[in-house]
Amino acid sequence: MSKKEAARTFDVPHATQIHKISGAKTSKHLEKHAENLTTARAAVSRESILKRFSDVDKTLTEDGMRDVSEHPECIFNADESGFTLCSKIGKVLGPRMRGDFYHQVPSYEKGQITAMECFSGSGETVLPMVIFPYE
Repeated sequence: MSKKEAARTFDVPHATQIHKISGAKTSKHLEKHAENLTTARAAVSRESILKRFSDVDKTLTEDGMRDVSEHPECIFNADESGFTLCSKIGKVLGPRMRGDFYHQVPSYEKGQITAMECFSGSGETVLPMVIFPYE
């Protein structure tokens, strides 16, 4: 079997085969830039998100507002997009299989401009708000 046939048969890129056959060693680590992450953001977990939705459901039920879900024009979702003003920190070395790397910093060191967007369940929008850092 030729190298090209093997590449097609086993779905392995030809360049990878040549790399392996030549005896070149592959690194288990990948060099990437780390992202700054505040302590509050680092604490978010699947459990905390599920608890939040459970708390909202409980509050709506207690306040007799459970039927609000039948009126999408009464349900709003707001989200913010942050545009970082500080440059990235240096490179880090870590496992190849890990997706992202973070460098935890105090919130005051993460300067950014924030745009706040808000939409209703029926598609209505609220004008966006832009928040600049306090100086």
